[in-house]
Amino acid sequence: MSELQHQLERETEGERREARKVLTERAARVSHGFDPRLLGDHLLRLFPDASFELLESGMEALLRRARSARREELRIAKRPPRGELLGDYLTRRKGQGARPYRSRVRAVKPFEGTCSCLDYQRSSLAVCKHLLAIWNEVEQKPRLLERAIEKQGEAVPALRWDPVRPEAGSGDWMERLTLAPEVADERATRALRGLMRRRFDARNRLAETFAEDPDQRLRLVNDLMRLNEGLSEGEPDPAIEALLEREKESLARLRSCRVTPGGVDTALKSLGQRLFPYQREGLAAFFRTGHLLLGDDMGLGKTAQAIAACHVLWKTRRVRKGLIVVPASLKSQWLREWRRFTDVPAEIIDGFPAERAAIYERTERGFLITNYEQLLRDEDVVRAFEPEAMVLDEAQRIKNWETKTAQVVKAFRPPYRLVLTGTPLENRLEELASLFDWIEPTAFEPKWRLEQVRPARSDERQLRSLQGLQAIRERMAPHFLRRVRTEVLDQLPERTDTTITVDFTGRQHEEYEALCTPIRRLLCLAQKRPLLPPEHLRLMTLLAAQRRIGNGMALYEFVDVWPEIRDLPPTEARLARLDSPKLIELREMVRQLLSEPTRKLVIFSDWQRMVKLAEWSIRDLLQDIGASAVFFTGAQKGPQRERAMVTFHDDPSVRVLFATNAGGVGLNLQRAASDCINLELPWNPAVLEQRIGRVYRMGQKRPVQTFQLVSEGGLEPRIQELVGEKRRLFEALFEGTSDEVTFDHQAGFTQRLSQLDDYVPRKGDEATDDEADLDATAVTDGSDDSDTIPANGVPSATATRSASAPAQPPAAPDGLDVRQLFDGVRVSQTADGQVRLEAKPETARQLAGVLEGLAGLLRQIPGAD
Repeated sequence: MSELQHQLERETEGERREARKVLTERAARVSHGFDPRLLGDHLLRLFPDASFELLESGMEALLRRARSARREELRIAKRPPRGELLGDYLTRRKGQGARPYRSRVRAVKPFEGTCSCLDYQRSSLAVCKHLLAIWNEVEQKPRLLERAIEKQGEAVPALRWDPVRPEAGSGDWMERLTLAPEVADERATRALRGLMRRRFDARNRLAETFAEDPDQRLRLVNDLMRLNEGLSEGEPDPAIEALLEREKESLARLRSCRVTPGGVDTALKSLGQRLFPYQREGLAAFFRTGHLLLGDDMGLGKTAQAIAACHVLWKTRRVRKGLIVVPASLKSQWLREWRRFTDVPAEIIDGFPAERAAIYERTERGFLITNYEQLLRDEDVVRAFEPEAMVLDEAQRIKNWETKTAQVVKAFRPPYRLVLTGTPLENRLEELASLFDWIEPTAFEPKWRLEQVRPARSDERQLRSLQGLQAIRERMAPHFLRRVRTEVLDQLPERTDTTITVDFTGRQHEEYEALCTPIRRLLCLAQKRPLLPPEHLRLMTLLAAQRRIGNGMALYEFVDVWPEIRDLPPTEARLARLDSPKLIELREMVRQLLSEPTRKLVIFSDWQRMVKLAEWSIRDLLQDIGASAVFFTGAQKGPQRERAMVTFHDDPSVRVLFATNAGGVGLNLQRAASDCINLELPWNPAVLEQRIGRVYRMGQKRPVQTFQLVSEGGLEPRIQELVGEKRRLFEALFEGTSDEVTFDHQAGFTQRLSQLDDYVPRKGDEATDDEADLDATAVTDGSDDSDTIPANGVPSATATRSASAPAQPPAAPDGLDVRQLFDGVRVSQTADGQVRLEAKPETARQLAGVLEGLAGLLRQIPGAD
């Protein structure tokens, strides 16, 4: 051996002694009654070439198990006969009977054992809390220890399994099964020797594990069960026996869950909508295992794929009952989409606890749609319902192991499990691992080693991190599918419109309801006679205020809120306090959409203040990826707008353009962006189409995706109906061939409003012609929306707030007929091309009053460009 090799060995040995010393010192502080030196030696023996960071994580994992054994006061319930230390044990908690896990001690110096519990199989620590409790007691018997040391080499198992999962490779547990051929030959019958020769290679490892062939793998499992039992002296190896039993159960489920491609194709013929090829691939991935995390990019139709999967399960008679768990605000949207796609029975779970329980109890066939909060409250009822398939939408809700939501969801183990999320990973790998706990828990085992897949601190650590990520990808692959838009551009339609609903907060609902009273009074008056122009404008002002509330209390109370938050980061807690769910939803959307490095977004709002709030809500997300945003609003001067357009087109780091309706016409953004987000629906569908038309126009070479944020429970769903009717008229007039178009509502605008639940007259809402004060207080915040946005596109931290009170418009004369008023105005053109208006003095005064009232009311609407 060369001197260099000697030197390297000395350095390595010195590093190991130092590592042992540090680990022992740390473990000694919280050893929970266990000898820290033994724990340190155990780790160094398992991971001789590991980095110190990995050893640190391993020691923490060992100590957690030692703490659990100490807290549960684990005792030995059954031990080997005749005072032996080697052999089989059962453990129990203090005051309880024996636990169902069988543990076996093979050696005591160094300690070696095996156990049938799940933690031993997955922790890669070669111990569990049961073995630690046994080990701790064994160490207290020095005379028996000496005898056990003498005997520990006598009983050699013929079939062995290494519990430490390698950092690289597929991690298939069967790859770590080995055979001791000499021992096996001594114990084997002729039939068993034939099995050994057929199943094991020259290195005494399994020749093939058939990881992707359930039928072949099941035959292998049955052969290994025969070997484990036939080659054992006494009872089979506890860990191997438990692993094989669990594998057999898993393969049986897998084989029963499979739906052949022909079966899928037949079932899809009755689906109400056509799937794109990549969506059919998503179904194929789901039916290969029955457990899938579908992490497709936003807008690629995860909901459609999930509904299609449920449709196939129902039509092929694989399931009778299923459960869809979604955020509360999406339940109605899910039901609408469900009915577009399938005739499979489905119902929303809602109402008081007894009503919800009744729905579960009477549903013997079909799917139920509930939300996460209800699932927690109805856990026992849902368990009795026994869903055979479950779909989790926006599954980030279970990304944290410790939350009650995650624990309750993961307690359900239906044969079919489908998880939908556009952001499977937000901050830490542990979040993705938590999702996989429900899909395929072995993919991320052992979880304590996830600490090693972190940003690098050295060249060696960087290499280890990359290896760890590759192994995770390989182990996730059978149960994970994610496509980004760039991968399926050739399959996407030219344009996809998506409506995303959000729920009101309690405060939003309260303020919204407060404005319903004056609106109902005006509508009561409108049932007696036509509203006068100021009354009609006041009605529209109240409705505009409700629209601002729909966008969030931060917009409605902007003057008070903005100075407090503009210089602070948008933390989750701060966003929650703003009572503005749209900002929270926008933040999540932007996080997902901008995960594609070259993607740019155009975000529209009717209000300048809303685009300020929206930019603030995502500012840190943009900074994290080295990106920024620009603005295009009516408050900017021409050169500022032009600079914003140039930078949005030419600067790759400018990823978002915020625009008001000033940017809804005249802009050509098709070469910069293909995504349009509308923070609210405008009254007029033409305005909506103008916004979308900035990116959906000639020269656009990518499919366009639009997203409309709608507050459920407010005015916006009504606007959606109105927009739909106007669009149908537009299409019938300019694009259709029929002489008529059918509307859902035939009533006039005020009549239609009065028929909506929010505005049905109630006691005390009656109004009379001589009622002078139609309450319009709290409609505005007492300021205009003319704050300017500087050329750099970032709201100024020194923006001032106006405290001026809104001017009350002059009232129009009672009984004024506006049509008659305009009949008294003569319009003519002079020789030089100018327009002249002529009217009698009284007519001119009345017309001036109407126009002044209109101008005054319009000035009260923040964001009017």
